[in-house]
Amino acid sequence: MKRTLSFLFIFLAAMATVFISLKQITPTSDSDIPEEILDHSWQIFNTQTWQQNPQDLTSQTYIKAHRIHHQDEHKTTFFTQPFVIRTTLEHTHTIQSQQAELTQETKLSFLKNVVIKRYPTNKLDNNQPQNKTLLTEKITYNTETQQIYSPLLVVMKQPQTRMSGIGFKANLQTGNFQLLSNVKTHHEPN
Repeated sequence: MKRTLSFLFIFLAAMATVFISLKQITPTSDSDIPEEILDHSWQIFNTQTWQQNPQDLTSQTYIKAHRIHHQDEHKTTFFTQPFVIRTTLEHTHTIQSQQAELTQETKLSFLKNVVIKRYPTNKLDNNQPQNKTLLTEKITYNTETQQIYSPLLVVMKQPQTRMSGIGFKANLQTGNFQLLSNVKTHHEPN
């Protein structure tokens, strides 16, 4: 019996020591816990959305992203693995990259492994432009000016032709584009 009491006494003393040690380490109130500083105002994971332009009912956009973080203070939204499909009566555009950033709701930049493709919506119409693909590591779109810009290597592919150059700018209103330097064209006729 004495052996059981001494064992019980040692066990209780050990538990009391552990409890006292933990009590000294653990904050005693919520005010002692430092607040976590968030670098975003809100976030969404594994999301997809669809919208139709109210001014042009023939245009619709589908956006999918692995993660979206938004900062109200800086009016900035960060996207991880964005995938965008924009469809009109004439064309279907797809844009995908590893990251994207929307700044001040006017400047949208796609970053890392950017692939932009354009397909004719009506594949039976031979008068429509052919499939086109643009590859780069960064491209920026200004929603106010309808301008697209990339300071990096851009490769444009379409059937039988491949163009590349350092730097790229385009005006979406006029459809004009320009490769800025070190321009190369490779054409393979049928």
